[in-house]
Amino acid sequence: MVTILKNKKVGIVLAIIVIITGGFIVWYWTFQKTDTALIRTNLQKVCDLASKYPDEGNARGLLKSKALQALFDDPCYLDIRAHLFVGQYTRREIAANAMRYRSFFRHVYISLHDLEIELVSLTEARAEFTGSCDGLLKNGKRINQYRELSCELLKKNGDWVVSRIVIRQILEK
Repeated sequence: MVTILKNKKVGIVLAIIVIITGGFIVWYWTFQKTDTALIRTNLQKVCDLASKYPDEGNARGLLKSKALQALFDDPCYLDIRAHLFVGQYTRREIAANAMRYRSFFRHVYISLHDLEIELVSLTEARAEFTGSCDGLLKNGKRINQYRELSCELLKKNGDWVVSRIVIRQILEK
C-alpha cells in the first residue's frame, strides 16, 4: 500500500512538472517576442509618434515627443537630408526637432514599408526599409515623399534603440 501511494505521489509530481513545462513552452512561443519583432515594433512606434493627426493638440504632441526619446540612442546620428535632421543628436534634440517638424503640418503620416531586419549580433541590428511621409502643410501644400532608409539599432538594457538613420535613396513618384 505504501509503494502504491509513493508511486501516485511520484506520478502527481511528474504530471505537475510536465504541465508547468508545457505551460512555459506555450507561453514562450505565444507571448515572448523575438528581437526581430521588438525591432519591428519599435520602428513602427517611431512612425506613430512622429505622425501628427488632424486636431491633435500641443499637449498630445508633447507626450508623443517624450515617448519618442526612449526609442533613440543618446547620441544618435541622423542623415535624412533635410535641413532639420543631419548630424549627431541627443534624445532631447531629436524630440524637439520632431515637434518643430510636426508644427509645420496640419497633419502628417509617417510610415515604413518593405522592412528587412538583420541581426548583426546579440546587441546590434540593421534595418532597411522604405519610409513615407504624407501630409498637409499649414500653408495648404500637400507633401507625399518616399525615401529608402538604412537604420542601425543597439540593444541597451533589453530594449532596441535607433543609433543611426541614413537615407540610401530618394524615390521619385
